[in-house]
Amino acid sequence: MLPGVLRAIKLVNETISTLLLNYVAPLIVSFFIFGPWRSAESASYPQSPAFVDAARLPSLAGTRIHLGLLYGLVSLALYAFFISRTRWGLAMRAVGGNPEASLRLGVPVSGYIIVAMGVAGGIAGVAGMAEASAIQGRLVAGLSPGYGFMGFLVAWLAAGRAVGILIMAFLFAAISSVGDILQITQAVPYAVVNVLMAVILFIVLSQRRS
Repeated sequence: MLPGVLRAIKLVNETISTLLLNYVAPLIVSFFIFGPWRSAESASYPQSPAFVDAARLPSLAGTRIHLGLLYGLVSLALYAFFISRTRWGLAMRAVGGNPEASLRLGVPVSGYIIVAMGVAGGIAGVAGMAEASAIQGRLVAGLSPGYGFMGFLVAWLAAGRAVGILIMAFLFAAISSVGDILQITQAVPYAVVNVLMAVILFIVLSQRRS
């Protein structure tokens, strides 16, 4: 919600503030796992104590696929409904398309921006909870290896369309997974994955301009 407030008062663009806060959030996590939440059993590697079983999300048949996938799909379905079937969604699309015109038509642009950013931050928090609860089983320093930047690319390339978000999310997840495998088995630098993602971004942007 903080980037939304900064954007609403026309102080900082939300793209800049959210990208920069991707560096602040891990520092906040590090404060807790190096300090009050640090596990006494892991003196050499700072992390929180392991979550109890009741706080863990269940996995599917012993795989890394867990209930967080359902959370993501439900969030996407709700987004698709509200953005395309409700008055709020119509106003939100108008604000995103032309905020000045929306303001002249009486739409409370600042309020819509703050609410949208707050909801988006909450959904991102649920995603972080799923990663920590289902995969890590505790709070660790490297909880997010660039998920914020990847989510930014997914949202940008999908252009706000729910189907596009679903396709791009699975595409980038596959690219990231393949990058991890190549790094382990073939000693290929993971930077190749970032180059590939950048190429995809430039191709899509060039198609939109044409």
